[in-house]
Amino acid sequence: MRRRRTAKEWRNVDTSARETNRARDAKYKRDTSPGAVVTYNLYENGGELTEPFVDCVGLGKRWANEMGAMNETEIVHEESEVTPPLAA
Repeated sequence: MRRRRTAKEWRNVDTSARETNRARDAKYKRDTSPGAVVTYNLYENGGELTEPFVDCVGLGKRWANEMGAMNETEIVHEESEVTPPLAA
């Protein structure tokens, strides 16, 4: 049977857990909070989309063509003769 913790040990464990949870909560809140809202008027720029929107068009297809793992894969078919084992 395990030894029981003293009240002092439980307080230390609780304090440590609270600190860890506080840090984890702050990181989660920072990582999931929405970013800055960028507003623009399409009438001011002649209806053209801004560069960040235009730059991402076709990014997935370009990545697949240039850096995809399937570009490094080579399929080789080898033919081999199968010989039955000799009976003794």
